[in-house]
Amino acid sequence: MNKKYAFFVCCNGQYIPYLNALLNSIDKWGINIDLFLMYYDFDKKYLETITSSFDYPIYPLKIKREDFDIHKYNERNNNLFIKQSRFKYIRENGLDYDVICMLDADMFITTPNYLNLFDLVNGTNKLIGCNERFKWVFDRKYVARGERIFPNNVKAHKFHCSVPIIFDLKEWTNVFDTYNDMAYNAFEVSTDGKIKKSIGDIYCWNISVYKHKRQNDVVLFPMETMTQVHQTNLIAWTRVTKNQNYWMTFAGDEVWSIHGRIGTPGWRGMHTRKMDQLIGEGQITSADKWVSPDRIRKQAESTLRLIEKEWYDLNFNHKVNLYDFKPENKYWDKLK
Repeated sequence: MNKKYAFFVCCNGQYIPYLNALLNSIDKWGINIDLFLMYYDFDKKYLETITSSFDYPIYPLKIKREDFDIHKYNERNNNLFIKQSRFKYIRENGLDYDVICMLDADMFITTPNYLNLFDLVNGTNKLIGCNERFKWVFDRKYVARGERIFPNNVKAHKFHCSVPIIFDLKEWTNVFDTYNDMAYNAFEVSTDGKIKKSIGDIYCWNISVYKHKRQNDVVLFPMETMTQVHQTNLIAWTRVTKNQNYWMTFAGDEVWSIHGRIGTPGWRGMHTRKMDQLIGEGQITSADKWVSPDRIRKQAESTLRLIEKEWYDLNFNHKVNLYDFKPENKYWDKLK
């Protein structure tokens, strides 16, 4: 029986350098399934190029503000709007597929085995996600349409990243419906009931999962294998390595994707500052306790260089060349 799988990716024009690496990575590994690109403020020439350049089909979906019921507090919150809009378009287009996967634009895939994750959840009500170390408490400060979301505090032990998530939408439609209602009409409030801020994407998603008591249908993979939050690239056991084109952590776990705004001084600087901080506090250790901080720095540097080189090769040595759409960048050239 043929299986229908699809990726869903959301992107604005500023994220094209990251999206381009992602699209090329899918092609590089021979993953031939549908991809829906939800786009906002986009370069027309780039859109025309990517929809005709790869072996897999790309279906553009333009993000429009008029498609949404947005509370007045959210009208100027453009970044959050774009990020949270994707759930509505996925809800409208994902039901025709057996399994779908939501990715961030600033990710790229590192294995030809990625569809194994789709096969694992196909025919089930389970969702594969990426673990988040922080486990939030949903308390009285979270309200939707003026009402407290949970009657009692909830400790979210299965708190996870909102990307990647891999699932059958037919089994998760009510969670998506709740998310889409809360995305623009739920807030964190002060003790006197005044709105403090919108609920972020990752929190809104997890709240929706817990609201429907679906947390134990979520199967979590280690963060270093999918999204590397909290700079797990720096830690001896979880840093990313590659052997004969096989991406894995030092501990031996297969790495499915790399996440982050790679190709920027900010991405590298975030890691090196964190590394200096952790070494200074004695928190970074190695599998061998006698390895010096300088050796640990060299190991982390090799990981960062490996990731940057892959990002460069995807953008400039595969099918769609980023320089056809963006001016030359000296920082990028240093990553060759």
